[in-house]
Amino acid sequence: MLDNRVITAPSINGQISDSGIIEGGFTEESAKDLAMLLRSGALPASLHYLTDAPLAHRWGRIRLGRRQSSDRGNDRVLIFMLIYYRGAGVNADLALILNLVILLGFMGFFGAVLTLPGIAGVILTVGMGVDSNVLIFERIREELRNGKAAAAAVDQGFDRAWTTILDTHVTTIVSALILFFSWALVQSVVSVLR
Repeated sequence: MLDNRVITAPSINGQISDSGIIEGGFTEESAKDLAMLLRSGALPASLHYLTDAPLAHRWGRIRLGRRQSSDRGNDRVLIFMLIYYRGAGVNADLALILNLVILLGFMGFFGAVLTLPGIAGVILTVGMGVDSNVLIFERIREELRNGKAAAAAVDQGFDRAWTTILDTHVTTIVSALILFFSWALVQSVVSVLR
């Protein structure tokens, strides 16, 4: 018995002392499942179906809404960059679009599937690209305010923003590796427990 429910009811044909033999109509797999269930100490939660209506129309609306919101968000970011940074915003927008094209190209080449966490990763990539552009452009503006020529301001702006950009990208890569290895560890533990 487990959780006041009868899990199995074997009949004992003889005395079991140091060792014993259990016979019955079960497979090795069902015996392993029973042993794991008894070791875990609790039954899995039972499911009660409330409805079994298909969700295709709802899922389509969710996917459409998600795509529309992501398109609107990207459009607003691109428009903001154009308005706020004017001519340099064109370069920033082009860089962001090429970044997305390259990312999606690699995903297509490797056959990756765009899941909800993947969409969050793409949004993070766009955000980091915008952040890098803002850092560079603000450093260039700072150099221009200090009276430097345009070419020197661009050169100094990139040089001064580079360490910050490198730091943010390395931090993101380290965080991604930690999340990946944590996920892999959880997956291996789950596969061992099965």
